[in-house]
Amino acid sequence: MKLESTLRPNSGLLFAAPMLDVIILLLVFFVLSSNFVVKSGVPVDLPVSSSILPPVSGSHIITVLPGNSPRIFFNEREIGFADLETALDEASPQHRHVVIMADRTAAFGVVMRISELVTTRGYDLAYATMQYR
Repeated sequence: MKLESTLRPNSGLLFAAPMLDVIILLLVFFVLSSNFVVKSGVPVDLPVSSSILPPVSGSHIITVLPGNSPRIFFNEREIGFADLETALDEASPQHRHVVIMADRTAAFGVVMRISELVTTRGYDLAYATMQYR
């Protein structure tokens, strides 16, 4: 006597589960292996250096653009130099690191005034640069 199954074969679901696992693993691999680079929403022509900025999560970014009256951005929000002190005082106390992204043609004196302001407020300071190629 030959026994036959009354269930319909449903092999589509059988092959979808391993494919979904592979897609999720690839997604996790690419997300975790990508470079975490500090970027600002303001385009800046950075100076060149042989040193490399270590990755810092949750850092505040101050961007300095050149000009007769330099433009200063604090976390992508344009701000005046006088308001920068207030912004640093009101910034999140958990993130005590600041990265200065100054254009290579920005006035050195302006960058140093901002650096002094940042360090007197108790922040750790780093300067963003491009690496030699």
